[in-house]
Amino acid sequence: MALHRCQNWIRPVGNAFLKNDLPAVQVKGIEAQVPKDDQRFPENTVWPDELKWANTNSHRRPSRPYQPPVDVHSQLSEVFRAVLGPAAGAHTAVGDLAAKHRLLTACADRLGHHVTNSQLHNITTLGDVISYYSEPVTTSTPLEQLSEQELPKNIHVQLEYLRFHPETDTKFGGVTAFPKSSTVVSSIKYKKKYRGYATPKSWPYK
Repeated sequence: MALHRCQNWIRPVGNAFLKNDLPAVQVKGIEAQVPKDDQRFPENTVWPDELKWANTNSHRRPSRPYQPPVDVHSQLSEVFRAVLGPAAGAHTAVGDLAAKHRLLTACADRLGHHVTNSQLHNITTLGDVISYYSEPVTTSTPLEQLSEQELPKNIHVQLEYLRFHPETDTKFGGVTAFPKSSTVVSSIKYKKKYRGYATPKSWPYK
């Protein structure tokens, strides 16, 4: 009888947990946040800050470098005439998906540069194709670009930087300027290049 009563009490509490219908715990001095009925973003939401970040951090995309040749317009014109005929102009539409695939494949084979998936919807005319293949693509980071410039004598960019490790940096007895901070190498790529270490949590720090 007692077990039956316990099951009758546990079942509604468990259902309340699943539905998130339990009453909120009131804490003095803290106002409870009432969830909204619909927390989805509206369809017309714009993200100017996020788009700006994506434009300024485009070097992080895994793309290949591309430098348009001097005669890029003449090479593309030859591809246009071969695929679409002699009457193809800058305002000529690329056609349906099959024709667009044939055209962009021919352009990629000729110039060695493919149209990225994020730009395919922007290619509607031959003028768009010319504009795309006229833009160079750089894959170097801003730090690498800065190192290639002529800098003042008091500024130096060290791409192959050094990281402290107590076993190799013994000038001060293997003691770092930040004795309580561990060096954590989280990148799989740089774990093979830089060694990390964990500092002890008690004195003396050795």
